[in-house]
Amino acid sequence: MKRSVVFCAAALILTALPSLAQRTPGADRGQGQRPQVMSVDDQVAQLAKELNLDENQKTQVKAILQNQSDEMQKLRQDSSVSQEDRRTKFQALRSTSTTKIKALLTADQATKYDDYLSKQRGHRQQGAPGGAQPGNPPVQ
Repeated sequence: MKRSVVFCAAALILTALPSLAQRTPGADRGQGQRPQVMSVDDQVAQLAKELNLDENQKTQVKAILQNQSDEMQKLRQDSSVSQEDRRTKFQALRSTSTTKIKALLTADQATKYDDYLSKQRGHRQQGAPGGAQPGNPPVQ
């Protein structure tokens, strides 16, 4: 009888392990954890789809977002910067990138971009998945 209980418990554990391994990272994200950041290529693809960017715009947007991503990565690794200063610098980088991207867009695209950013901010504030704004720490 004791062997049967041990065997059943072991079988239960072994069958549960694969399902635990298949959990989506971040699915049970608690407070204080950052959302998953989109890669620069994914951000460009998303913006190209939303704004109907031409090839030249895609190339320029990618350069802007890559620079922003690189600068944000440097800030994340700089332990001498306080959390508040880091947050302020992240906001400044995003603002600068947004301004540079808007300068590349037509008036219609700029309006769509503003709508896109507003929608993304709303998703982030509600804690909804997919709320990653281009260049925001869904975190590389």
